[in-house]
Amino acid sequence: MRGKTGRSVTIICKQSEILALKKNRLKPKILDAQNITIQSLIGSSDPEDFNIQDSNGKLLFNSALRKYGPLEPDELYGFEPALVLGGYPTLENLRRLKLDQHLLILRSFETPTLPFSSTDLEKSKKDAADLANSARRDVEAMLKKIDEYDADGGCKKAYMKAAKRVLKDNDWFDKKLEDIINLGL
Repeated sequence: MRGKTGRSVTIICKQSEILALKKNRLKPKILDAQNITIQSLIGSSDPEDFNIQDSNGKLLFNSALRKYGPLEPDELYGFEPALVLGGYPTLENLRRLKLDQHLLILRSFETPTLPFSSTDLEKSKKDAADLANSARRDVEAMLKKIDEYDADGGCKKAYMKAAKRVLKDNDWFDKKLEDIINLGL
């Protein structure tokens, strides 16, 4: 059997969350191993992965670069007030800050949460399948009785369209859930 590759953990800095499913348990590492892991994460990432959008969907990095100039190696663009404290991702809230101090301050505000660390994937998969099967049964029952629901036939076309959409959405959801489970996140 061929091994699976790909990410097993997702870090969402602006929400102070680390997403790792139960099967991808996070294990403590010594400091040297942590440094290598962080360097690998940053080094193999696309810079656009870290470019945050404002409330209008506009990416902020280039605007910050024009407004504040290029960063020194020990600097970053950070939000004040911090997003984790309810600040908004706007250019006006971005500042040029010292990297170490800003990250230390952010870390003191809130410990990152692991919201899906105890998720039972098999139970989630079964629950999703049960929900999809229930929706399919409801659609089938509705289609069998459609003439009773719509005696004059005025809404029959809309019912049929809605039924097809429900079944299509269920199939799409089932595929996405399977993809997520197979990736581990």
